[in-house]
Amino acid sequence: MKKETSNKLVTWLIFSFIGIALVAELIQNTVPTLVFLAFVAAVIYLYKFPPKWLYKLSTPGRKPKLATKGKKRKKYPFRVIDGKKKSS
Repeated sequence: MKKETSNKLVTWLIFSFIGIALVAELIQNTVPTLVFLAFVAAVIYLYKFPPKWLYKLSTPGRKPKLATKGKKRKKYPFRVIDGKKKSS
């Protein structure tokens, strides 16, 4: 068994145990577990897609950098500058 395959197996085994534990906890304590999962989902969502008002709180003097449509590109090809390195 390769090391990469064994790492994947261990990773899947750990995540499956976590999933089984979450399902068991959801069955035993439904409401607190759902509140916790909703909180975790909200934090992950806000991390991936932060709202614009949150940008203003984090950097008061700067606006968020947005992608520009008319980005200028160089019309000439890559230019090599001769150096002073001795060739061997």
